[in-house]
Amino acid sequence: MVGSHSAGNRAVECGRPMNYFICSLPRSRTAWIANFLTYGTSFCFHEVFQYLRSGVHGYPELLESTRVPNAGVSDSANTLFIDTLVHLFPHARIVVVRRERSEVDQSMSALGFGFDYTRILDKFERELDRIAEVYESRTLVMDYRALDPTAVWDFCVPSEPVNKQRLRMLRDFNVQIKADVLARNVSSGIEQIRSGDTERYRAILEAGN
Repeated sequence: MVGSHSAGNRAVECGRPMNYFICSLPRSRTAWIANFLTYGTSFCFHEVFQYLRSGVHGYPELLESTRVPNAGVSDSANTLFIDTLVHLFPHARIVVVRRERSEVDQSMSALGFGFDYTRILDKFERELDRIAEVYESRTLVMDYRALDPTAVWDFCVPSEPVNKQRLRMLRDFNVQIKADVLARNVSSGIEQIRSGDTERYRAILEAGN
């Protein structure tokens, strides 16, 4: 059993948990990490919550698309919904990737965002601090500039050794999502963030709109 949910819960029906979640500010290599963690007995999803009708509550549905024993999601959006995810998957591990805010600002500006995303990133940073504190016993905190892929793999997929040859191949591989997709996901709730209605923004993201 995955948790104390009713038999109708999709996660219980699958009979398998999500094993790990990667949380971070945007522009913090979540796409690369997802690629790296998708190998052998592990499959890592990336940028999927917005395509699910029930948002993060639809994560259990993802388990139906893969039969590997280790599955997870690498997505900065996890940061905003980690309490829900831990409720759905109470034994999941968490990796927090911390990147300097100035670097994130510069990276997002380079994509040509036409709005002020300061409050969104403020929210992310507060949540990352809280995750590291509240879920300390299950969380690995990594610095973006000193990211150790082997440590991330060993933490998320302890049942299988890291493939060092594949890691060498991927080290300099740059994985990027399309800028228009990222902009659409963030801007969908920008007016609610500007007005301070963060719960409304949370509801929009969870609805996958």
